[in-house]
Amino acid sequence: MKNDAMSKLSAGLLVLVMALAALVLFPAGNEGQTTSSANIYVFVVSSGSPVPDAWVNLTDVHTGAVITAQYSVSKSAYIATNPPSGYYLVSVIDADYFDVPNAAEVAFDGKTNVTVTPPVDLTALPSKTFSIEVTVVDSGASPISGAYVSVYDNTAREFVSNAATVSNISGKTTISMFNTNLIPGHTFYMVVRKSLYEMNATAVTITSSNPMTVELSASKRVTGVVTDANGPAAGVVAYLINKDSSVPWVKRVMKVQGAVFAFDAYDGDYVFVVDADGDAAYSQEITVSASQSLTIPMLGTQTQQVSQNTLTYGDDFTSFSLNVTGAWPYDVAHPGLMYSDMGNLRMQIDLVLGDGDGLLESTEVDDFILKTYGWGTEYVASDALFLVNDTIYYSSNFVGYPYQLTVSPIDSTESVPFAYTCDYTGAIDVGASDYSAVAYARYDTDELDNKYTVVLPGGYELVSNKTQYTEVMGYLNVTLDPPTGSSTSEPIELAFQANEKPSTTALVTPSPGVAYSEKDANGTVIKYFVRVEANITFSAAGSADPNANPLLYTWDFADGSSPVTTANVTYVYKYATASALRMVSLNVSDVSGLYNMTEIKVVCDSVNATPVISVKDKTVNMTDYSISVNQRESVRFNATDSVDDAAAAGDGLGMIEYFEFDYGEGNKSSRIYWSAADKNVTHTFADAGTWNVTLNVADVTGHWANTTLYVHVNDTTQPTVSFVVMNETGSSTLTEKMPLWFNASATTDNLDKNASLLRFEWDFGDGTWYNGTGLDFVNVTHTYSAPKSYTVSLNVTDTTGNYKKSPKIIQVGQGLRPKYTVDRVYYSMDASAFTDGKSGNFTEDKTGYIIVNMTNSGSLYATNIQISFYIIKADGTEELLGTWTEIRNATTGEITTNVSVGGKVQVRFPWSFDTKGTYTIKVNVTADEQLTPTIYTSADKLTVKEAGWKQIVLWVGVIAVLILVPALIYFRSRWSKREKKGPRREKKEKPGSSEEEL
Repeated sequence: MKNDAMSKLSAGLLVLVMALAALVLFPAGNEGQTTSSANIYVFVVSSGSPVPDAWVNLTDVHTGAVITAQYSVSKSAYIATNPPSGYYLVSVIDADYFDVPNAAEVAFDGKTNVTVTPPVDLTALPSKTFSIEVTVVDSGASPISGAYVSVYDNTAREFVSNAATVSNISGKTTISMFNTNLIPGHTFYMVVRKSLYEMNATAVTITSSNPMTVELSASKRVTGVVTDANGPAAGVVAYLINKDSSVPWVKRVMKVQGAVFAFDAYDGDYVFVVDADGDAAYSQEITVSASQSLTIPMLGTQTQQVSQNTLTYGDDFTSFSLNVTGAWPYDVAHPGLMYSDMGNLRMQIDLVLGDGDGLLESTEVDDFILKTYGWGTEYVASDALFLVNDTIYYSSNFVGYPYQLTVSPIDSTESVPFAYTCDYTGAIDVGASDYSAVAYARYDTDELDNKYTVVLPGGYELVSNKTQYTEVMGYLNVTLDPPTGSSTSEPIELAFQANEKPSTTALVTPSPGVAYSEKDANGTVIKYFVRVEANITFSAAGSADPNANPLLYTWDFADGSSPVTTANVTYVYKYATASALRMVSLNVSDVSGLYNMTEIKVVCDSVNATPVISVKDKTVNMTDYSISVNQRESVRFNATDSVDDAAAAGDGLGMIEYFEFDYGEGNKSSRIYWSAADKNVTHTFADAGTWNVTLNVADVTGHWANTTLYVHVNDTTQPTVSFVVMNETGSSTLTEKMPLWFNASATTDNLDKNASLLRFEWDFGDGTWYNGTGLDFVNVTHTYSAPKSYTVSLNVTDTTGNYKKSPKIIQVGQGLRPKYTVDRVYYSMDASAFTDGKSGNFTEDKTGYIIVNMTNSGSLYATNIQISFYIIKADGTEELLGTWTEIRNATTGEITTNVSVGGKVQVRFPWSFDTKGTYTIKVNVTADEQLTPTIYTSADKLTVKEAGWKQIVLWVGVIAVLILVPALIYFRSRWSKREKKGPRREKKEKPGSSEEEL
């Protein structure tokens, strides 16, 4: 029994796959509500007894969705639990029974349980009592392994043996089979197939277990490659159908998948059909006599057909009529028929309802229309289409599908038009102010462009929607246009409300210089001022639809022009003529035609303002319209005597917005608005001269005019004095005895800009002046005779007597001058010291030389050199020894009067001292152009020794003293003794003695 079950399982899977193939082209299932509240019951019996192990499938004939019912032991029935509403075909497959592919048709509304009646009665297959050994060989009698062997009932078009068995290495396999004579009128074939071989379908009558040998011949391979604009095509399904109706059905229809395909064909005439995702299908007739490679044209893009679904409500939401119009694509098979993945509707009909000979005949067309006509509406209930307040509508008065299919070639690319109408009713409240709805819009596919329209009951409109991808349009007639999607459908939330009258507000959008709103103290607009020939923005902002839907705005601008209707909240309009007052009306209407209106006052202004300048405490000279003021004097202006007209001169109906003054010297007042409490402006003129004070007055619509007052400003400003002092190279280093430039070109005057009329008085600070008027005295030169600080003053006076004095201290540096540096002072009484530089002492009363070595270390040669020699006494006083002017070249000893820069000289001052001692010598050196004398006090002292004769005299004296003093002492002592003894007795002179000898 297990083998039997496997054989029928194979057959069941084949049927199921063909049913599921519809999902490739028509995604289905889980549309709208995924479940219902009711069930579908199917009883399956055989000879009155329940059959519990069958496959019971319910296929939606419009979408191809497949639901498998499960067996309930307690109810002895198969139950499809809470399936979506729809129109289903019931098929039953069981391993031990003949299949019933179209057992029943069920219109299921999702709210009422449905029991399929009568029960599906299955015809049992005879018991498989024979075991038949089948040997598979090739044309050379060699065994073939891997071949599939089974028995096919060509009358019932199903396999009836056990599941196909596979030959072993010896080419043998065994299958179980019943006695075929037990099923009279049926034709059976032993089917053997393997890749690269032609399928062998041998008619058999099995009455015993006699073995069989089946020979396989090499197939005639039909191959090809399928491409589209993107390269290898995706989702390719190809059919090759033998047109010979005498060939067993199992061998006639071949199917492969993939962009690269291969059929194991055999001699004969065929119809070839190939289709791919997103591509237009291709069909052709071919004859096979040998292996061949088909040249498949590149597949074109799938042509979408429009499917229009229109729901039209009556007076309320209790019922609507659904009208569906469309065209079935030529290359989309019908999901309610087998071979629903075939890319050719006509070939599918010829194959399923005819003889599959590649010709669509009238009987086949009639059978198709008859079969599909009664399949009922696509939406038995509206749960997958449209719900209002969660209410499901149910169909009634369905008029079947009138497909407009005619006899035509199999390869025709013409679509098949169709249309139907069905009424729906639902239990829903009437007269509510709000309703909510959910619409299920199927996404577009490559084949179909789905569109939906909902015509609402009178008095209601769409107020909102919530959608992710689908475009929603319209308010009374709501259109849904979904895009192409990967899933089945999109739920779209819709909200409806009863129509309400809109409110209306009209205004002019203020725009500086173009449009202005005049308001009262409470902020309420009194009227609008607008500029003629300008773009004026009229606005209905504030107008509102209680239903929050778009409004239409109709403006009447009250100038004789036609009213204008727009969907925009604003409208730009340009008036061509002026008017003191126009009543502009606005009519606002909603999507349902309800309307409201209002009016506003508009002044159309085309006239400029008339400006008038007033000056406080000043008398205007009316001859030249001028006033006179001083510099920095405060002057108060206002424009309160200015007026503005609107449509005609003198009507005074315009409105000044602001005024402003331009003072003519680069300064302006801020805008003074007409609404300001203080309309005065004060200005002081910093610069003298005549200034054109211009008053500009602008009205609220941008018209403006100006007038000019001439203001004479008296000069009271001192000149700005500035000067620089430079040497002849332009440097600021100043030197005596060199011309210096005094440049006052930076001196300015508020009136005399080029200084041509200014008086310049230069005081150079050294007792000299230079004065004059005009440019010749702007740049002057002066030479200083000595280096020092000088205070230079420049006094500048303008033509009106304003003056300014500017002092500046300058530092004049020393120029080229000689300067003596005393290198050495030394002494000698020997002339050789002049050259050898040896210093020595003086002797009193004898002439020696005070020698001075000097260098001209200045920057100018030296002339007229004088040296004064002094001795410095102990008390600090000085005694002039004398002045010397004889200068000798230090190298040659020659007398010179001109000593070059760096030149070395020697002075030999002869002098004799009459008194010995030590002396400090000081010299004072002067020369022409030397700035200050060179004073030098020698650190080397001059020693003057005593004269020699004075030493002899001294020593004689000393010796005399040394002799006389002891003698005197001696004689005194003698005289003293004699006095004590009495008078001395005189001796007698010796002979020959005298006084001279003493």
